[in-house]
Amino acid sequence: MDETWYMKVEAIVFDKIKKKSEPVLKPVYPNIIFTTSEVTEKPSQFPCVEIRELPGVEKGNTLVNDEVSAYLSTFQVNVYSEISKQVARDVMTEIALHFKRDIAFSMVAMPTYTKFDGIHRYTARFRRMLGGGDKL
Repeated sequence: MDETWYMKVEAIVFDKIKKKSEPVLKPVYPNIIFTTSEVTEKPSQFPCVEIRELPGVEKGNTLVNDEVSAYLSTFQVNVYSEISKQVARDVMTEIALHFKRDIAFSMVAMPTYTKFDGIHRYTARFRRMLGGGDKL
C-alpha cells in the first residue's frame, strides 16, 4: 500500500467531481470555473465551484503505527454566483449529486445559502471514511 495515499485524496476527489459535473454544467454555464483554492474575495469568474478538503482525521492505527490505515475525509464545497440564488442552487445540486452517487460521500452539512455584496453562495460539507486500499 502507498504510505502517502491520504495526501492524494483532495486531487482525486476534485478531478472526479469536476469530470462528472462539468459536462452537465458547462453547456449551461460556459464560464464556470472549478478551484481547490480558498476563495477569500469575489471569484474572478462565475459561477465558481470551490472544492477543498478540510483537515482530516487519521483512524484505525495499527500496533506498529507506521502507516495511515484509514482516514476520515471532509470536503467543503462553496458555489458562488453573481446572477442569482437559483444558479448557485442548481450548480450545488449537481455537485452534491456526484459527491453522493459517484464517490459515496455523505452530506454532513446540508447546503446553506448566504448573500454578501451581491454574491450568492451555497455551502455544503461531505464526509467519508477512506481505507488505505479504497478506490474512489
